[in-house]
Amino acid sequence: MTRYAERTATGAPVGADFLRAHAHPARDAFARGDNEEGARLLTGGIVGKVAAHLPAHVMQQRMQNIAGARSLALSDDEFPWLEPEELAVLTQPILLMSGESTALVHAEIFKAVTAAMPQAKAVIAPDSGHSVSRQNPEFFNRTALSFLADAGLETATEVA
Repeated sequence: MTRYAERTATGAPVGADFLRAHAHPARDAFARGDNEEGARLLTGGIVGKVAAHLPAHVMQQRMQNIAGARSLALSDDEFPWLEPEELAVLTQPILLMSGESTALVHAEIFKAVTAAMPQAKAVIAPDSGHSVSRQNPEFFNRTALSFLADAGLETATEVA
């Protein structure tokens, strides 16, 4: 995903810093079998905090999905590239959501992706960072359900 950040003047140094300070050291830690250190480094970069200062509950959540974090860090192409022109022609309803306190690298990625997808509805969620659905579930659910209704799509409660 950092490739999207790299496409803007402000995002390029942010993406490079994220790779240097978080993603590459996390990959190295996972490669040598140190899952906890890899998770701490990767999570610190994702949430925008120094790895040593992550709250215990954040690390506990990450360790519950250590296989996903490990695969993400060890992948050569964790998010296959789609050209902005490919994103711009998607016709299905698209909702892009980011937290107002998301880490700088994710804010730059969000900015680049929303610029490439003018047809998408872009929402900045209050009182949340990278994990909007966990950090502000009421806002996330209300926004997602409203988006689905506006798009004419049924929700699970309507189908049941």
